[in-house]
Amino acid sequence: DGAAAEPEPVADAASQAAALAAADEVMRTYAQPGITEAEWEQQMTPLLSQQGAVAFVPTIPSKLTAHAVTGTGTVMPAPTAYALIVRVPTDDGDYDVALIRSSTTAPWLADEIQAVRDK
Repeated sequence: DGAAAEPEPVADAASQAAALAAADEVMRTYAQPGITEAEWEQQMTPLLSQQGAVAFVPTIPSKLTAHAVTGTGTVMPAPTAYALIVRVPTDDGDYDVALIRSSTTAPWLADEIQAVRDK
């Protein structure tokens, strides 16, 4: 069928604001080296996509190098209504939080959390 795929809708201001809040919560929850693995997992799991949960649970919080969020995140270029990346500053440098959601009314969930390191 030669029909071209429709492009994904761009994330509007409200969805970007919701994503910024979600990424901030993810990183504030993630960066808790002083709690137990069970506490960390209990707090993080609701914030993660299924793939994110597989990737990050289990995690040993005491081995995490980020301990605090130090500023406001920034939505990276090319956000869509269903997937975007927020760069969040921490005491260990910037982290990119890849967020996804199943619909424009669903909550943003972290699919990937990755430290940004100079190459």
